[in-house]
Amino acid sequence: MSLLLSLIYLFFIFFVEKYSYSLPWLIDAVVKWVLLIGGLLVFKMTNIECKISRNSDFDILLYVILFSIFLISFSDNKLFYSYFFLLLSFRKMHSLFNDSETKSIVYDSGLWIGVATIFNPICSLYLLLLLYALVIFKKISWRFFLISIFGFITPLVLFHSYLFFINKNLSVFNFSFHFNITNYTSIQFILPLIGISIIVLLSLFKINRNKATYSLSVKRSLNIIFSHLGLTIIILFLFTDDLNGLMLLIYPISLIISNYLNLIQKKWFKNLIFYGILMIVFIIKIL
Repeated sequence: MSLLLSLIYLFFIFFVEKYSYSLPWLIDAVVKWVLLIGGLLVFKMTNIECKISRNSDFDILLYVILFSIFLISFSDNKLFYSYFFLLLSFRKMHSLFNDSETKSIVYDSGLWIGVATIFNPICSLYLLLLLYALVIFKKISWRFFLISIFGFITPLVLFHSYLFFINKNLSVFNFSFHFNITNYTSIQFILPLIGISIIVLLSLFKINRNKATYSLSVKRSLNIIFSHLGLTIIILFLFTDDLNGLMLLIYPISLIISNYLNLIQKKWFKNLIFYGILMIVFIIKIL
């Protein structure tokens, strides 16, 4: 899977992005490639350690396919870097079932959200997801809430201290309200988004009907994933003015659809859903 994801990225930088054989371009390409593979490994470890999905192969494959659908997101360097650090935070969130390391898990999760916020201010809104995760995993304590906030502000304080010493004025929380539905109405994206939305809705309905088959920790993780999807949709519609933010949907959507495929008993219907997602990739390339 790492090889497949690498090939997709190479296709992007050579055939989609304008490239030049310069040292800055090469450094940027290598850094993105490393983060791309690193993000895939973090995603896989999250599924294995937290047992969110019964079959991690579906998760990884869907993760790769969704990346190929939202290739446009690769062009936003800041969002690309922030997405990697958000993955590190999400991994910690789903580890909150571990009672012996709650303090370090909460601090680390808040810390990575803070680092992601330095690159992209809208990532700060995922602190709400961390606080919600504390409630879902029954870690309701003022200490844990304070630790998560302290972890979040630590990289921001260090970053602003650095800016102060170099005499540069820059605000991290520089984002505003945007509501521009026209970005999502182009024929190239409206059809794929409708197709993905239908599959996600079917997945949510099926998973909710079969919640009794999951363990308590997985149920709580799924609850966080559903909330993650809802929060991301709100962020995309209200706080972004382009299509680059679609990358933020990859993590929750791949997990939700993967769980849905695991619950389908009829193999032909499972293959139909899977090949339908592949068709969405080809539609985007054709339009």
